[in-house]
Amino acid sequence: MDTAKNEKARKMMEYRLEKKAELTRLHNTIASLESMKRNMIAKAPLTLLCEDRRLAQSQQRNLRKQLVKQEQLAKEMYAWVVANVSIQTEKSLNTNTLTWRHVSLASNPTTRGLGKEWITKQMYHNTERIMLENGLPPAHFQFDDDDGHYTLVATHYGKRRGEMKKYIDAMHSILLFELGVVEYTQIVYQAHENTYQYVSSNEEHVNVLVGIFLAADQCVAVVQHIHDDEMNPSTRRYRNRSAWVVTDRVKGDSSSFTYRIVACETQSMTTKGEFAPLEVDAADFKVDLSSCPDHLKAQRFPNFYKSARYQAMKELRPVQWQFPPGVSKPWETSPSSH
Repeated sequence: MDTAKNEKARKMMEYRLEKKAELTRLHNTIASLESMKRNMIAKAPLTLLCEDRRLAQSQQRNLRKQLVKQEQLAKEMYAWVVANVSIQTEKSLNTNTLTWRHVSLASNPTTRGLGKEWITKQMYHNTERIMLENGLPPAHFQFDDDDGHYTLVATHYGKRRGEMKKYIDAMHSILLFELGVVEYTQIVYQAHENTYQYVSSNEEHVNVLVGIFLAADQCVAVVQHIHDDEMNPSTRRYRNRSAWVVTDRVKGDSSSFTYRIVACETQSMTTKGEFAPLEVDAADFKVDLSSCPDHLKAQRFPNFYKSARYQAMKELRPVQWQFPPGVSKPWETSPSSH
């Protein structure tokens, strides 16, 4: 009997010792966790501060990169403006000068895009001025002699019945022909929003920038030859070319429209700005002045030129304004306001 009691007492003692040991372990665990908690609370602000610092440093690096890019863009745009822009006086808006018809493009993509937009929008906003200055007879070629070299201004005006879109397609398909480009080999095509650029090379360098501006009842196309193109330099002869083509739907008559065209081109010149001899220039249009006396060349050239243009229109397939696959013609998209 005593043996059974002793065994039971021993087991109870072992049980109490185990419970006491377990309780001690729990107290130790609680103490350890509380210590960890105190350390974590103490370290949390430092961790957050470190994370905030790393984020701030990363943002600062990104801002510095953006700042460098913006500073570079500002420098390039400033240089471009200084070299090309002079619109502070009435004289600078004279259509006989190039001060507001900018003729250069940079290679930097952002600067280039802004340059294209600025050139075409300046031409667009001067459209009505150009039309008023040139009077718009039904069809006319005006050769102006300017200190030994000529500038040709071709004007057309008319009214037609039919679908305006078809006429716009037809007119734009011969746009370069209207600018005196009767034959060329296309080398490069570029597109940037509503601007289109061709770089062509034969005996003459043709590098024109085209802008399309659409409204509900109007389409305006502007064209400007780019003299100084950092992406497409050339040592060949070139001409200054510029054009405005305006198609308007007649108010109150949806089946009729008017068209107004002013196209300008100069005698060809070298990259140094020296005008080519008239007989060399005339050869571009397949006009032979070799048998013409020197003192009569300038006088007779306009008639020879007109005949050559009319003949070329009959014989040559007009220069097509081609678009790569997948690129829609801008006048096929929804009209937009200006």
